Amino acid sequence: MLQKSKRPEWAHAKVRFYFATCWLSSLDDECPDIEGINRFNDKLLLVCSWFHNYFVQPFCPDNVGFPMRILEVYDSE
Repeated sequence: MLQKSKRPEWAHAKVRFYFATCWLSSLDDECPDIEGINRFNDKLLLVCSWFHNYFVQPFCPDNVGFPMRILEVYDSE
């Protein structure tokens, strides 16, 4: 059974990257930190980013980034 992880202090949002649910450090940074909410999602994030870099990105315009869907946004205070 996967344990529900507690939100880290540095996380400003919870996002979905393909099938991986992740913590995101900032919505404004050009290169934010991203981490899976548990070990399974960390491994899934690795697979999803590999899939995106080799099978999706070559067919997209240069300025298109990773597809992230925002699930929750947290206040900075």
